[in-house]
Amino acid sequence: MTQSAYSNKPLPRLRHIEPGQFFTLRHDPTPRILLHKSKHHGHFNNGYASLCHELERSCVVWGENGWEAKHEPRL
Repeated sequence: MTQSAYSNKPLPRLRHIEPGQFFTLRHDPTPRILLHKSKHHGHFNNGYASLCHELERSCVVWGENGWEAKHEPRL
């Protein structure tokens, strides 16, 4: 894969992770766990956010199928 292919990754978003996984929203440093997804939102213990909300890159990794949540929270 060429260097330009790596730079064309989509932004990591809430829709890329699955319920039960830890995440951090890009503009809010509070670690959370995704409880479930509805059609347009991801729900967590103290609220919800749009599935298109960007995630902090430190809580995800680029895998074979795109962005995936890391297994441990970053506290």
